[in-house]
Amino acid sequence: TRVPVVDESECVGCNLCQIVCPVTGCIEMVPVDNGFSPASWNQHVGEGATLRPKKGVH
Repeated sequence: TRVPVVDESECVGCNLCQIVCPVTGCIEMVPVDNGFSPASWNQHVGEGATLRPKKGVH
């Protein structure tokens, strides 16, 4: 079974994980000071972000 994992250290606040999560109320978006400005997924990708697999995470 594959279980998606959110890497909080790379969160940009796009809310995509919460939108697609099948478990209602499982993910709550809260403000955090992680050095990133909140950005939508389109903004994040538009700034040159790329999807990349994490080593050891499937």
